[in-house]
Amino acid sequence: MKALATQLAAGIRGAVSPEVGDADVDRMVRLYEKSADAMTDIRRGLVQQDRQLYESGLRRKQKAAGAPDRLARSFGLDECVNFISVGGR
Repeated sequence: MKALATQLAAGIRGAVSPEVGDADVDRMVRLYEKSADAMTDIRRGLVQQDRQLYESGLRRKQKAAGAPDRLARSFGLDECVNFISVGGR
């Protein structure tokens, strides 16, 4: 998941036009990375049989799940959101 988030982040940086602004692009990248970090905690919680870590990661993942897509839509990047969603299945 971390590799996927890194690839998405690099793709977003390269695909987003300069008028969107670097701060917004950085925010989107951070949202993808937060989602990936939550997946890391979910995996660690399962491997270590740590229910608290697992549930904490799950809550963070659920909270972060749609945030990058909502941000992309706010930029008018609906087609990119649809493409990323299709690729992620």
